Amino acid sequence: MMIENMIWGGILVMLMLALFLRIRLAFWVMMGLPCPSWAPF
Repeated sequence: MMIENMIWGGILVMLMLALFLRIRLAFWVMMGLPCPSWAPF
């Protein structure tokens, strides 16, 4: 269930970013979103 929610969340974020950015740029922004949360560890 958690993996499925993560996938749907990623799709929704991608769609929202694609409204304002080019699709390729939106993809890379979406891929980079988890990185700041990994930095403290």
